[in-house]
Amino acid sequence: MSFISRPGLSIGVLALTLILAACSTAPRQTTYDGTMPDTSRMTVDGMLLKAQKSTYPAKGQLLLLAAGTLLDEDNLERARNTLDRIEPGRLDGNNRNNYSLLEADYAVLTHDSRSALEWLSTISTYNLKRAQRIKYHQIKARAFELEGNFSQNIEQLGQVLQYLPKEDHPALYQTLWNNLLMLNESQLLDLLMATPPDTLKPWIELAVIYRTPGELENQLTELQSWEQRWPISDAVRHLPQSITDLKNAKPYQPEKIALLLPLSGPLAQAGEAVREGFMAAYYEAAKKKLHTPEIQFYDSASGNPVELAQKAEDDGAGLVIGPLGRNAVENATSNSQLAIPQLTLNYADNTQSLSPIYQIGLAAEDEARQGADRAWKDGFRHPVILIPDSDWGQRVANAFNQEWQELGGEVLTTDRYTGNGDFNQAASKLLLVNESQQRANNLRRILGKKLDFTPRRRQDADMIFMAATAANGRQLKPALDFYFAYDLPVYTTSGIYSGHQDPAKDRDLSGIRFPVMPWYLNRDSALKDVITQEWPSSTGQYGSLYALGADVWRLYPRMDQMSRSAGAQMFGATGTLSINTQGYVERHLIWQYFDNGRPRPLTREYSARKTHAIHVLDSNDQEPTG
Repeated sequence: MSFISRPGLSIGVLALTLILAACSTAPRQTTYDGTMPDTSRMTVDGMLLKAQKSTYPAKGQLLLLAAGTLLDEDNLERARNTLDRIEPGRLDGNNRNNYSLLEADYAVLTHDSRSALEWLSTISTYNLKRAQRIKYHQIKARAFELEGNFSQNIEQLGQVLQYLPKEDHPALYQTLWNNLLMLNESQLLDLLMATPPDTLKPWIELAVIYRTPGELENQLTELQSWEQRWPISDAVRHLPQSITDLKNAKPYQPEKIALLLPLSGPLAQAGEAVREGFMAAYYEAAKKKLHTPEIQFYDSASGNPVELAQKAEDDGAGLVIGPLGRNAVENATSNSQLAIPQLTLNYADNTQSLSPIYQIGLAAEDEARQGADRAWKDGFRHPVILIPDSDWGQRVANAFNQEWQELGGEVLTTDRYTGNGDFNQAASKLLLVNESQQRANNLRRILGKKLDFTPRRRQDADMIFMAATAANGRQLKPALDFYFAYDLPVYTTSGIYSGHQDPAKDRDLSGIRFPVMPWYLNRDSALKDVITQEWPSSTGQYGSLYALGADVWRLYPRMDQMSRSAGAQMFGATGTLSINTQGYVERHLIWQYFDNGRPRPLTREYSARKTHAIHVLDSNDQEPTG
């Protein structure tokens, strides 16, 4: 998510415009006699020096102009100091509005949306000049974005478009489009029901078409109808690149598809889950009279996956989907000689293949990389890592570490736990509390007397990345809190969430930040309703694999188009999907955090807070068990 830019008049230019407009006929003077001195060539230092020698109202106007200029330059410390020098009670009504706008602008720049909205609430919008009104709605839009309230954000951007000169509209369209895509289908439809202005309505309709999970064939038909409804709209003239690429897409529609899935053996339940999710989406497409090829199944547990894929091609398949297991995928990508596309359902380390191979999966390594990226964007730079002592844990740690290094950072340390009653020991070791205790013990021996001592955790870390299941996380988080890491943000992978809200069990996970599939958050999916009613097991541990099957059905017709278009996305049940030039499907999940055991959206405002938990020793001096 990127913060919206500040299109239109900057706050400093705004202040200057309004001041000079009020005083344009006044003579230029060096001492104040009721007119405003010329500031057109003044530096900030010049304005501040002039303000020291002036009296109100000229002093207030100069300080407002200086503060606005400093905010435009992102010099927040000097801007804050300048704002603190202003006496709001000595400003006239118009400049009191300017002062409130500056305070609100400062608040959003420091990620304090609540204060920004409070400052804006002090402004009577009735008498605002046009430039002030634009700035008012810009700031309000940014405040709502900080809170993750994109519906209100879009409404405010619509207000900005209403007052912004027509020639400045295109600068705002990309921001508008990006933020529309932060809303799900239900939220977008709610916006449409609210009767938006014609400046917004075509954009919202376009987002509904692009954002709604569905078949490419259907999407292209709806896009054509949309263009016919809005032939002269700016949305048509300024189409996002992703929509232009979509318009040019040619669906891949083979007459026969082969599914290589483990339908026997230890992975049979996983294979069946993918199959049922795929076929549920298939039958939904058939009901809409869309293209539905012949589907043939091959049990990948019954033979060599490379040979089975070759047999499928010989049997007339135009696409092979599978296999599912990691080892089978490694074999397939290394040895395939297919002339037809293949979409594997896991990722291989070896991506060298002469065949047209695409890869999709639910790898925790992807989520670890996303965790690194999100933590970096949230402003953290000194992570420590805690993982299970297993191959899986090491792969997750390696993925986080690699991404962190590519971002320019360095991981302080990585520690492990076995899960066999060593949660406290692992937490203490990670946080170096044991070393603090050891130093105290050594000092007692040297001095030969008892000392008052409170152990301390390491002070160089500013976050923790933890790989854990929900069960292990419920013991690790209290242990980390007990050992004084209650104020360190904890990031993890989606495995921390069972997919069901269980506040009683998950209360111990409060504060943990984690990515989630839309499958577990979207309550308005018709396809999900069909799947969960037909297969109750889809709500359990295999739910993500049902979602994967459904996504694969919708993804395969657009694989070639998405791999060639840098901004192309598909909003699926397993995440927002894109495909890089190597055919690797990247999933982007929805970030949440636990609040009293319940998942909540992880907004930028929440991410910017310095502490989120109560020191456990304030209410409980007992060490957690485990």
